[in-house]
Amino acid sequence: MTPIAIPQRLQDGQFRFVKLPARSKKPFEYEWQKKPHPLEEIEKWIASGANYGVLGGENGLIIIDADNPLISALVRAGIPDTFTVKTPRTGEHFYLDCPEITSKIILRQGSKGEEVHFGEIISGGGQVVGPGSIHPDTGTPYLVVNDVPIAKV
Repeated sequence: MTPIAIPQRLQDGQFRFVKLPARSKKPFEYEWQKKPHPLEEIEKWIASGANYGVLGGENGLIIIDADNPLISALVRAGIPDTFTVKTPRTGEHFYLDCPEITSKIILRQGSKGEEVHFGEIISGGGQVVGPGSIHPDTGTPYLVVNDVPIAKV
């Protein structure tokens, strides 16, 4: 098994991370939102083969978690070129610097009980599975597909 490596774009010290068990999307620690880990700590964690999450809200970081190709295309058309990760299914994670968004926003349409979920904007108190981590169902990694600087919006 190839060890996970944190992409260079996420290594500048301003980001914080979450411990995820191997092949999992769910945080390992109780009250994980209150236990952000710096790069050095998470590198030790993933060296054992575990996954990691990227914590939203740290230093203005938001991540648009687009759950399908249509939403990805709409997001891509409306934002500047930015660091992007392909999820193992049909979605993408778009990383942006946007300190004005401070809490999670759920992207959905329809009335209660008939809602269609399109994704989320992750900010304070939220996390996405980090690039290189292995998806629990598919066994495939989250892959960087646009390795450019994180855009400010």
